[in-house]
Amino acid sequence: MPARSGTSMLMLPQTQIEVNVDYYDSTHEQMLMKYPSATRIQTIVRDGASVSTTEFLTYYMFHRKRPGKPGWSNYNEIGKHINTALAYLDQWIEFNGTSISTPPNVGAQEKDISEHIGESLGLAIVNEIHGLTAADWDRVPEQRGKNASKTFDYQIASDNKSIIQLEAKGSSAADNSKITSAVSNHKNNIVDKKQKITSAQLGNSYRFPADLRYGVITVVGTSKTESVKCLLVDPPAEGGSRTARELRLLQRLRFIRDWVAFISPRSQLAASISTRLEALRNLADPFELDGVPLLRGSDEPYDFAEDLQGRLASQAPFFATKSTVVGERSGGVLLPLRDGALLFAGIRGELLDPLVKQDFDALSTARHTRERSEKIIECLLPEKRFQSIGFPSTILEGAKKSGGYYSFRLPSIIQYSDSGILFGLVTTNQGVSAASTHTE
Repeated sequence: MPARSGTSMLMLPQTQIEVNVDYYDSTHEQMLMKYPSATRIQTIVRDGASVSTTEFLTYYMFHRKRPGKPGWSNYNEIGKHINTALAYLDQWIEFNGTSISTPPNVGAQEKDISEHIGESLGLAIVNEIHGLTAADWDRVPEQRGKNASKTFDYQIASDNKSIIQLEAKGSSAADNSKITSAVSNHKNNIVDKKQKITSAQLGNSYRFPADLRYGVITVVGTSKTESVKCLLVDPPAEGGSRTARELRLLQRLRFIRDWVAFISPRSQLAASISTRLEALRNLADPFELDGVPLLRGSDEPYDFAEDLQGRLASQAPFFATKSTVVGERSGGVLLPLRDGALLFAGIRGELLDPLVKQDFDALSTARHTRERSEKIIECLLPEKRFQSIGFPSTILEGAKKSGGYYSFRLPSIIQYSDSGILFGLVTTNQGVSAASTHTE
């Protein structure tokens, strides 16, 4: 099924993307079979992988920067980026019912689209191998200077045992079962990086060692019956200098901090997480602060974690001025998109409980259920923003104003990710709205 026009593609014409996973060649297969994850790799190569479309879009839309970064520091700015990404996908990629393909009238695929699809599916495939989520990934900072060595794209803490790095590449071809010159060049680039990293490590000038390194080359074809393909390349790694357990904890705290800052940029909580992260980085053993709760600027502990226990998001102080999912502990913000639609981007309230308590075990092992479900969003917008969007009369007349905010309800299909993040398209042209108070 092709992607529908406009922002409606966020309705997700299919929930999964089937991926054909294979080794680049027999040489790389032999090397990958030396990995501790060899059995899992063999299973995925044999059976293929099924990547959640939600996960694919999450990685695609937030592929390079995260909330809280310059240019992505508020939902107005992020909304513009998402708009661009969705427009590109809508014109250049088809959701064909089982996988994704290049429409027959496109010709040469856009390079940046191939690149970002490669990043997205590369991350997803390594997730499947190691049981990871989006909360575990971050980029390796690019090394600069005359003698700077190449770095891999991402590094993660995997399963609390190994530090993993990934170099992800993307390409397209009419027949993605063949190794084209573009795919071969991607493989050579990965191998070249590996060699430069190895040389830098021998000279003690590479600051980001790893236990495992993967190269993944994604190739999108034009056939609607053949799945998108991911080729595995092995760039050997050296042992990590910082334990995988520590790295995973820091990555997940950083991930939650960025989303808290995105949803509530001026919140004390985002500042408190940043302060704690800095303290953890400077400790020889970050787990010394396990169970030491976060404190407000007044040195008082946060109390909303207890408030969230068993309560709906609409009743919790943290989500008091946010849009929420009716009947759940989930809340977030609305991003205006094309054609008058709104994108709901939010987090599960369950993320905040272990966060403020600094329960490191719960933070490091959390993996939420992936699902797609029809929900009702209690939309809450500041008066100025509400009036600037240009809603249809059904919403304008039915919305309720209180305390400088307008509230109204609209249906949405929510996509829940395993990292605790959720997205949903909130359609505004169906004439379905109901004013209500913000508290259930």
